[in-house]
Amino acid sequence: MSRPPVRPPLRLAPIKMGRTAEAAWEAALSVVVGAVIGYFADKWAGTAPWLMVVFVVLGTAAAFRRLIRLAQVTLEAEQKRPPESRGGNGSAPPQ
Repeated sequence: MSRPPVRPPLRLAPIKMGRTAEAAWEAALSVVVGAVIGYFADKWAGTAPWLMVVFVVLGTAAAFRRLIRLAQVTLEAEQKRPPESRGGNGSAPPQ
């Protein structure tokens, strides 16, 4: 009987890059959206620049929360993968 062919490890680098790019965009947009909301809230309430500062801080906190959540999910996924498929540079492990 012959052994089934050994499949090379799944290449996850493009998936990780996509998640990282998504998180970077979300982080940047969270701060920008907070600044825009704060700017218009300040114009409406006449409290410049206090509401803008508050919303920029809230946007920054949301960005950090998202980045921390991404790091936790990535770490958990990496720990669940079998050791033989954890190639450091994306290449197949030595045999």
